[in-house]
Amino acid sequence: MPLGALSPKSVLQTVVDVNFNGADNSTTASDSTGLHTVSGLGVVSISSFAYILSDKLFARNNYTLIDDGGSLSPFLSFEDEFEIEVAVSFNEWFYDYGETIWQLQDASGGVLTLYAFVDGHIELAANPSVLVGGALLSVAAGVNLSAQQVFKVARIGSVLSVYVNNVLKGTAVSTGTVNAGRFKFWTSNFERYVDYVKIRNAI
Repeated sequence: MPLGALSPKSVLQTVVDVNFNGADNSTTASDSTGLHTVSGLGVVSISSFAYILSDKLFARNNYTLIDDGGSLSPFLSFEDEFEIEVAVSFNEWFYDYGETIWQLQDASGGVLTLYAFVDGHIELAANPSVLVGGALLSVAAGVNLSAQQVFKVARIGSVLSVYVNNVLKGTAVSTGTVNAGRFKFWTSNFERYVDYVKIRNAI
């Protein structure tokens, strides 16, 4: 490799590919990679639900989990490069303050957590904090989740980048292993629609 040339990006394999397509009112979804299960879909009451509507996950006050049948998945720990991409929107967004979009978890709780706020900024928090440069990554992003937004968090080499609708919004130096095993769509009293989630990691 010539002096000063950048190292080639690792080949990324898709380890989660969930498109919430299906018949309206369906309470099942699957990961097309076959590596994970999707759980948490169902109707508890008029104010707590998660089901398919118009080929999206429609949810309120009901978590949706992606893991290995209730156990932590080895495919959701990332030592090197990775990408996490999610398309999501919220009803009545401007009445909200902010939302947890998703969280990667280990057995004790959050490892990486993505937040979005009505004032338009986004935050990425990590445990350990070296995953996001030793501190919370907070960037102005012009987010308006009353319409669908595509969020992507990607690490290439030691650079962690956050994109909204394929536009780079912020970066941080990232070191360490993402020791997770479960992906969680957070929930609240505000209705959300999730079109898809795709996760890729280095092989």
